[in-house]
Amino acid sequence: MLFVPLQNLALTGVQPEDAGVASATVNSTFHIGGSIGLAVFTVFYASAVEHTLAAGGDQLTAFTDEYSAAFLASGIAMVFASLLAIFLIRGKKDDLMPSSSPNERVTAYVPVTG
Repeated sequence: MLFVPLQNLALTGVQPEDAGVASATVNSTFHIGGSIGLAVFTVFYASAVEHTLAAGGDQLTAFTDEYSAAFLASGIAMVFASLLAIFLIRGKKDDLMPSSSPNERVTAYVPVTG
């Protein structure tokens, strides 16, 4: 639900000839960010499990119950990211699509096969 609007916002102001490279950069950033986020919350979960086991808790209970700590941390991160997005991201709907005048020539790439 968020990826398409964020992609549109990230490509605001990009010239049409640079749109492919910019789109690839944004997609790579999404994947790297997701990997880093997963790693951070996995470390948070593992440390919570380790803390519970060190305190003498049951292993099965620690493995299942500490997901709530990871989900709470991810929820707090989402609220923080939402506040950042609300206050820092500025984009207008008119900026998302470049306007072209009727006299502007648009060239299309047609692959030649054969």
